Amino acid sequence: MSNSKNTYIINIHVANKLKNQFYHEYVPEVLDSLGDLNETRVQKLNSFWSLAAQLEKGASTQSTELMTHLGNEIPRNNPKLDSLMFLQHNASQSQEPPNLTFEPSPVWHDDDQMITDEPAKVFLRNMLMKSKSQVRELKAEAEKQQREVESAKRIRDNVRQGKDKRDEVDVVKAIFNLQEKLHETERKKMTAEVETLTILAVVGDLSLGAKNHNFKSQTFKIPTNCDLCGERIWG
Repeated sequence: MSNSKNTYIINIHVANKLKNQFYHEYVPEVLDSLGDLNETRVQKLNSFWSLAAQLEKGASTQSTELMTHLGNEIPRNNPKLDSLMFLQHNASQSQEPPNLTFEPSPVWHDDDQMITDEPAKVFLRNMLMKSKSQVRELKAEAEKQQREVESAKRIRDNVRQGKDKRDEVDVVKAIFNLQEKLHETERKKMTAEVETLTILAVVGDLSLGAKNHNFKSQTFKIPTNCDLCGERIWG
């Protein structure tokens, strides 16, 4: 009985001691360990975030450097040099075709001299008067169209300098269209000038003192009298 009581009392002291150890040593130690674990977790997370930020910053810095380098290199792409390089790498041998020459008729004796008899002079005079009139009209038209082309080119220069907000592509298209019309007018003017010079070189200025004819574009199968001057029209 005494031994049981003593054992009981001893166990009470042991239990109290273990209780004190549990609450005053183990629990605080566990709490400290949990706190340390959380701090380790946060520290590790911070290291991940820091690494991610460094990588992002490095990538951003590298990208900025590349963009800066690219910005410095782009102006070196000279459009004129680019066109020159294209021509150098794509040039091919080309030869201007020879001038056209007179081909005589195979059925009778013929040469390259113009016919200057009286009926032919009537035809040449009419052509000369028409061509001289066209030269004057087309010259004025060509000068007007040339001014329009130059005006469009000045607009393009202003666009490149930032003084005009229009789309440069649209301006270039307009320049091409204006140049196409100008070239068509110049070809017509050149045709009229060559016709005039050729006739003048062969028979002189037949239009001096001649009446002004306003012909329609048509041909005659047989010689016909002109209603204005009474001359015979051939061809």
